[in-house]
Parts: sequence; structure tokens; C-alpha cells
Amino acid sequence: MANGHGGYRRPRDPAPVSGPGQLSRRTDGGPAQRVVDLPNAGYGENQAFTQVEQGAPMAASAPPRPAPVPLTAPTQRPWEPVTSGNPLGPGPGPGPAQNYNQRSIAEILSQLAESDPTGQVADIAALARRSGF
Repeated sequence: MANGHGGYRRPRDPAPVSGPGQLSRRTDGGPAQRVVDLPNAGYGENQAFTQVEQGAPMAASAPPRPAPVPLTAPTQRPWEPVTSGNPLGPGPGPGPAQNYNQRSIAEILSQLAESDPTGQVADIAALARRSGF
């Protein structure tokens, strides 16, 4: 009877520490959040609670965040002036966001028509141009 505690003592999950080498195990609880039981739940309450808890998305099932863009990477917005968002210089000012580089549908379709061997996209681009799109 060590430390005044007797009887079986269930090991904690996750373990407080990991063993060495081949005995090493995860100590953070694994890749998913564990489902817990309600303490002192009434008849049927724990089952209802477990169903609700399993239906909610856990932290481990969240989509991964995209990696941050390195500072030395090439620009992802080559059309945007460096002074964009600044009250001085070219580009939109500090007001609400504006799409200042918007192309017409006809321009976009004309560019797509260059790689279309059937010629159908060119016909649609001509229709969009005549309609003012």
C-alpha cells in the first residue's frame, strides 16, 4: 500500500510519459480527441451525450492549414501594385476592397479559345462579345 492508496489503479490514458526507444508511445492522446463519459449521468443521458459528441467535428478532423508563403517566394499577385491599399501611388486606396483588375467574360473566353481545338469556346466568346459581356 504505497502512498496510502490501495487496490487497482487504472493507468491514465494518455500516459504521462513515454518509454525509451521501441517502448515509446504517444502521450498527447493520439490523433483524435477521445469521447468522454458524463459523470453521474442519469438513465440514457450518457448515450445521448455520446451521440452528440461523436457527431461534432473533432479537432483532429479539421482540414490542415495551408503553409505560410515564404518571404522570398515570388509574388502571388503580379498584377497588383506594391502600393495597393496605400493612399498614395497606384492601386486601390485604403477603402473597401475593389476588384480593379477585372476582365470581361469575353476576354477570358477569348483566351480560353486559343487552347480549344473544337472552336466552340471561340463561338461562345463571340456571343459574349456581341452581348456586351
